[in-house]
Amino acid sequence: MLKEKLQNFLKKEFSEINFLLEYSSKGEFGDVYSTTPFLLAKKKKKNPQKIAKDLAKKIEKKSPSFLEKIEPKNGFLNFYFKKEYLVLSLKEVLKKKEKFFKKNLGKRKKTLLEFVSANPTSFLHIGNARGAFFGDVLSRLLSFLNFDLKKEYFVNDGTFNTQIIELGKSILGQSQAYSFDFLKKIKKKISFRKKDPALLGHRASKLILQEIKKFLKEGLKIKFDFYISEENLFKKGDFQKTLNFLKREKMVYEKDQALWISLRPFGEEDAVLLRKDKTPSYLLSDIAYHKNKIKRGFRFLIDIWGADHQHHKKRMEKIFKILFPKIKLKILISQLVSLKGKGKLSKRKGRVIWLEDLVNEVGLDACRWFFLSKSLDTPMEFDLDLAKEKSEKNPLFRAEYAWVRILGIEKKAQTKEIKMTHSLSNLERELILEVVKTKDLIRKLGENFELNLLIEKIKKLTLLFHQFYEKFPVVEEGKVNSLRFEIILALKVCFTLLFSFLGIKPPLKM
Repeated sequence: MLKEKLQNFLKKEFSEINFLLEYSSKGEFGDVYSTTPFLLAKKKKKNPQKIAKDLAKKIEKKSPSFLEKIEPKNGFLNFYFKKEYLVLSLKEVLKKKEKFFKKNLGKRKKTLLEFVSANPTSFLHIGNARGAFFGDVLSRLLSFLNFDLKKEYFVNDGTFNTQIIELGKSILGQSQAYSFDFLKKIKKKISFRKKDPALLGHRASKLILQEIKKFLKEGLKIKFDFYISEENLFKKGDFQKTLNFLKREKMVYEKDQALWISLRPFGEEDAVLLRKDKTPSYLLSDIAYHKNKIKRGFRFLIDIWGADHQHHKKRMEKIFKILFPKIKLKILISQLVSLKGKGKLSKRKGRVIWLEDLVNEVGLDACRWFFLSKSLDTPMEFDLDLAKEKSEKNPLFRAEYAWVRILGIEKKAQTKEIKMTHSLSNLERELILEVVKTKDLIRKLGENFELNLLIEKIKKLTLLFHQFYEKFPVVEEGKVNSLRFEIILALKVCFTLLFSFLGIKPPLKM
């Protein structure tokens, strides 16, 4: 609201200049700042500070009613809003609630988000956690931004898959590939009339998938719209249709009794589509699956894959540019996770650590918070001790403590007489701006998917709130400071929305 108001004013009065505006991170640099003088200085070969001073004078001559002052400093233009306009933006938040932060970014574009998609050969482990929580939070955010979004889990259960065959062999005692304890229970539920490893592996995968679905829904609170079976796609002929399509595009050739896709002319290595034994490769399966997504009407496809898919990502992106140029594909890679701390899980050297065990040890909210706190494309270390810490050392605990304090202030203020106030400290200005800036952040996250910035935003709001709480009483001498109370209520709106994106339900008391 504030930045947009300034942007519209500058565009109208100075249409020949493209003013780049950003909210300031520190009050000493204004409420909003511009780097435009630097860009103009480069063009005109002049001193940026001189250009900043000249621009400030020209803008001041137009007497914008909503600006308190314009400060040219070190080549930057720093803009300060008048107090009444800050308060107006605060009232706008209270009036519109979460709608204040909405943006029609998606324009109801049919979007399919595929995530988790772990092989149904074992339960979910901590390596699946980042993609699971990231995908769930991203789905909440994009739906809020008006994308017509569906969530999907692709089940790699094809009877031709090596992992499914190895699962069957493990059940038959012919392999040690999957020697997990839970297979004993699975084994008891399977008929052994035909000792075909592929068939047994497929049957076992269905039983394992049932457990995965249950844990996703009940344990992680993640609901999928669709579970798509690879085996079903194969049986319906999607693989053969895709192969025929690639042949028509003259991208298939035979070599060493296998069928290959020709990618070298496009800067990628050629790859096998159909092996010597006529079983489809992982690549053919993925092309067929993505073609199926397009057939179902989706025009924006988002995939979240594991760390070992980096090369496959580049290949799929290249194939899409060649074959489906009108379809937007975004592939995100979830990097590796390690554990540290004194918890019993961190002592399991060389053993698979199940995600269910981690959730049981530290709690679901802590898992969501800490897995989202780092950028998805960088390796992360999950600190068990910090996740379980019930003190201000734990950023989630500190944020939840802020939430509980806000609820306490709200309850206390409801029965008190209102006291009007006209002062606005620098800290209060910063809090108001931090709430308003959240609208810009949400829009940007809908474009760049840097969801760890949601955690950073909550941490910043938490820090400012606790400083505010210690310094400025909202209820004093039996009366409510109306402006401070409005700040608290706007903070509550902001916290509520951000926590809802994360899928975290903060406590009512601590």
